[in-house]
Amino acid sequence: MWPVDRKQFIISFPYGALYSLPNWFKKGTTHKGIDLAPKNKLMRPDIYASVDGLVIHSGYQNEENKKEGFGLYVCILFIDKSSYKVELHYFAHLELSNVFKDQKVLKGDKIGVMGSSGFSTSTHLHYEVRRLGGRGIFSPINPKDYLT
Repeated sequence: MWPVDRKQFIISFPYGALYSLPNWFKKGTTHKGIDLAPKNKLMRPDIYASVDGLVIHSGYQNEENKKEGFGLYVCILFIDKSSYKVELHYFAHLELSNVFKDQKVLKGDKIGVMGSSGFSTSTHLHYEVRRLGGRGIFSPINPKDYLT
């Protein structure tokens, strides 16, 4: 499920794209999620959970410097018992969060409002999925599998 109304958005920065602006990230760093930007720049649309799960973070990446990193973000822990997948779903750069830590959410529940908090140049949603793999490490995967 798309975390936004698909008809009103574009993918402004795809998964795996190389950062081209100097001094933003280390040379050769790739984008670990996808950025969804509204076609109408004045919009501040709602964000919806793309999976069922447990909210394990709802707040700023750094309370002392709110312009850092993801800014205001929500992270949902998703466990698929049939396939043994364990994933973290990040919804970043929010203007407002409608959920709290340890809250259970269902796919389609409103979890926030799109914004431009943290290290961001314009209103968009950074959607990132990390899957648990070997040695207990969560590694980024292409989130397009969830965008149906």
